[in-house]
Amino acid sequence: MQNRSFVGLALIVFMSTQPCVSRENIKTLKDQYQQKHPFHHKRDSSPFENVEEFAAKFDDPSRDAWQKPEEIFKFIGLKNSNKLAEIGAGTGYFSFRAAWHLKYGMVYAVDSEPKMLEFIDRKVKTLGINNLKTCKSSHNSIALPEKVDAILMVNTFHHIDDRKRYISLLKSQLVPNGKLVIVEGKPQAPMEPPRELRVNDKQIIAELKSAGFSLIGDSSVLPYQYLQMFQPD
Repeated sequence: MQNRSFVGLALIVFMSTQPCVSRENIKTLKDQYQQKHPFHHKRDSSPFENVEEFAAKFDDPSRDAWQKPEEIFKFIGLKNSNKLAEIGAGTGYFSFRAAWHLKYGMVYAVDSEPKMLEFIDRKVKTLGINNLKTCKSSHNSIALPEKVDAILMVNTFHHIDDRKRYISLLKSQLVPNGKLVIVEGKPQAPMEPPRELRVNDKQIIAELKSAGFSLIGDSSVLPYQYLQMFQPD
């Protein structure tokens, strides 16, 4: 994987929190995407100094209406004692909700950007949450403290360069019959990534198959994103 922060994978959220996503302003949203997120072209930069600014965008309450986190958890079939890892956790939009959902389980918020993990740690302490821990990743390895029942990747898959190798690493972090859940923007959705980074549902299935995973379920519950679930063969 090249030198990019996992949280950069999730910055498409900014566009989807805009009040209007009509056909007429999709081009404007795409232009804003390129202007706001130059790290797609400057891989060695670190644009995450002002974490609070990103948190306001990532964690905007209006996101719940289309991101439907509880529907995703229901789709996964999480039990309240399960262990879940979120790859590319950013400011913890999904990780915190998962921790509240898994009352007797554990959530690992995984990211390569230290400032985002520090932000999550501060919020965990403030809220007094005891079942959410951060996990620093690198672009070449993932090392969770323990194997997990499910791994969630939201707006992350398209940024991984050597995906076959990386997915194989994730496979080693799952319990037997563990689940890998991929959420990716659909083509023409207002928060889609640049054209050269886009992947569709069939491509995801093919690449996961080559890495030793089989599709076990998908859902159309999300208006702008694919929702697919895989298990190791």
